[in-house]
Amino acid sequence: MSKVMTLMNDLIELISMGPFGSDIKVDNFISDGVPVLNGSNVSSIKLTETSFKYVSPEKAKALKKANAKRGDIIITHRGTVGQISYIPDNSKYDNYVISQSQFRVSLKRDLVDPIYFTYYFHTDEGQKRLLSFKSHVGVPALAQATTNFRLLEFPLIPLNEQQKIAKVLSDLDAKIELNNRINAELEAMAKTLYDYWFVQFDFPDSNGKSYKTSGGKMVWNEELKREIPERWEAGELKDIANITMGQSPPGESYNDEGNGMIFYQGCTDFGNRYPTIRKFTTSPTRFAKQGDILLSVRAPVGTLNISKEDCCIGRGLACLNSKNDAITYLFGVMVNLKQTFDRRNASGTTFGSITKDDLFSLPVIIPNEKTVRAFQNLVFPAFEKQNKIELENIELASLRDWLLPMLMNGQVSVGDVAEELRMVAEPIEIYQKTEKKIVEKVKKVKIIPIKLNPVDVYKRTLLAAEIVFQLKDTYTLGHLKLQKMLYLCQEIENMALPMKFLKQAMGPYDNQLARSLDKQFIEKKWFMYQKNESLKYKPLENCGKHRNDFNKYFEEQVEGINYLIKKFSKFTSNQIEAVATLYACWKEAIDNNELINDKLIISSFYKWSKEKEKFKEENLVKALDWMRKNGVEPKNQID
Repeated sequence: MSKVMTLMNDLIELISMGPFGSDIKVDNFISDGVPVLNGSNVSSIKLTETSFKYVSPEKAKALKKANAKRGDIIITHRGTVGQISYIPDNSKYDNYVISQSQFRVSLKRDLVDPIYFTYYFHTDEGQKRLLSFKSHVGVPALAQATTNFRLLEFPLIPLNEQQKIAKVLSDLDAKIELNNRINAELEAMAKTLYDYWFVQFDFPDSNGKSYKTSGGKMVWNEELKREIPERWEAGELKDIANITMGQSPPGESYNDEGNGMIFYQGCTDFGNRYPTIRKFTTSPTRFAKQGDILLSVRAPVGTLNISKEDCCIGRGLACLNSKNDAITYLFGVMVNLKQTFDRRNASGTTFGSITKDDLFSLPVIIPNEKTVRAFQNLVFPAFEKQNKIELENIELASLRDWLLPMLMNGQVSVGDVAEELRMVAEPIEIYQKTEKKIVEKVKKVKIIPIKLNPVDVYKRTLLAAEIVFQLKDTYTLGHLKLQKMLYLCQEIENMALPMKFLKQAMGPYDNQLARSLDKQFIEKKWFMYQKNESLKYKPLENCGKHRNDFNKYFEEQVEGINYLIKKFSKFTSNQIEAVATLYACWKEAIDNNELINDKLIISSFYKWSKEKEKFKEENLVKALDWMRKNGVEPKNQID
């Protein structure tokens, strides 16, 4: 493979810096529009399309030189210098705005492939070149970034060779990415099932019906200060788990040559599911077995991994295994506890670390053995699949990291490793078919279906109709606001209507509910939803004829419902989204016996979804104050 050292300037079509800091102010950010890139978006080879803030198309146009498009390269020149990603040709947006800490490069595509180019700068050699003009004075930065970047030399090879190498490496990354998506589906399924069974108590009863929803007996538990299913108990973590606290071996026993036993000091070793081997010890002290849950017990407390081999654990970790051979239930318990740890870590109220006594005595609900065993049998195949997929990803990443410099340096060619790669890096079409099959299997593991009572469904429709009837002439009413009002009415007035509000980016949301209500409104000729109109709900010939039944079915709640409708009549979708999500976070904290304060609730709010970053903290504080003054707060709070 012939290389020609070529001046970067000869390969660049266009290069430009990000805007001045004063060019984009906080007030410029809106809920949707043209995404503004940040450091988290350029942390890998391909642009990561999450955690965006947005500006309007008009603002983006005014920042013309800071605009980036598909195929462009984004490089960080200040702060975490040396980050580099390319914007793929199938990226979500047509246009992006780079930050003040970035510059963008458009390459001459007839000379250099942007994917190959980006991979090169992820090698040690590429990083060394890129950081050769790093300034060591003050904030880390690349001095005169665009000027010096043009003067770098790049080892150019024929374009067709670049594209072959880029395909090999990107195929490996594509399979890793798809594996991650499959695992995310499996994890979401397991968490949803755990929440239904052990948080909402809708596990299948002896008749196959959802326990709490179908009227299963609930009893008050004084220790937990809440109702739990009959014959379930309150307990402590030590009652369901064997727990070992880590202890660090003598420092002189550490090595990275592979002598002795694998040693994990703390969560800095953690990966997506399994930790990364960095150190060994010749004098191991405390041990975890293969398959044990590893828990971080020092800041941040609560992070989880699984041990893929027998190992020694240091004082930053504890390991747990199930006393009744139900690892999936114990893992679900720890994931649920992690949410509590996360809130406390973020709020600063507790848990820079957790002691042995505190960990062992964490309060948990102990279900009956039959329910735990049923959950284990249902979820364990998916749990095992996650483990296998993550092990495959570790192998794929290792292969990619070995191949990257070897291919770039010409020490191996694509032809040399073609057969081996065929076995692990199938064409992208096969990845997608594989993912589709797995996701279809996941979706077959369904939540226990609830046979809806027709009266309850009708009551749900009546409540929605009353909200729409009173607010039909307001421009702020749409699907999102209606859902938030239904959620708050149900929670505050303590109604058990057939609505399943799950954690969505826009707050508590029931994906099927909006479509179902629109259909029923049309059938009853009450309203028609108009997506592209300013007033979303058009009255039909029977508009208002729901009210007799509404007053009959909601006789005891009419006053409270009318109060809430009036209070939220002028709220925008964003305002009521904030209140509904704060309410849900507040309620969750109460259910977990947290010490309630604004800092805790707001911390949980921001952890709900990255989308919540659009809300300013000062406005959330005002919203909580408004909620307390107007009685829009969870009931049964325990002081």
